Amino acid sequence: GVPLLATAVGGVTDFVDAGTGRLCPAATPAALAAALTAQLAEPAVALARAAAARRRVEQRFDISRNVETMTAAWEVVAERAVLD
Repeated sequence: GVPLLATAVGGVTDFVDAGTGRLCPAATPAALAAALTAQLAEPAVALARAAAARRRVEQRFDISRNVETMTAAWEVVAERAVLD
């Protein structure tokens, strides 16, 4: 994994937090540059965030889990279609 560095827009804020990376306000290049500089200055922290980001991806985006979730959702849709 890699430590995340992103702007706080859209769904990014649902994924990135202080444990997985750094978020900067949108359209603030100076803030993004400062965050990158800080991240490079703290390699141990960056590595810990990278590991946390990888764990989060593995937990949230496991293919078997996603198949189960989508199957369950489509079963609910199919049941409602039959009842209507």
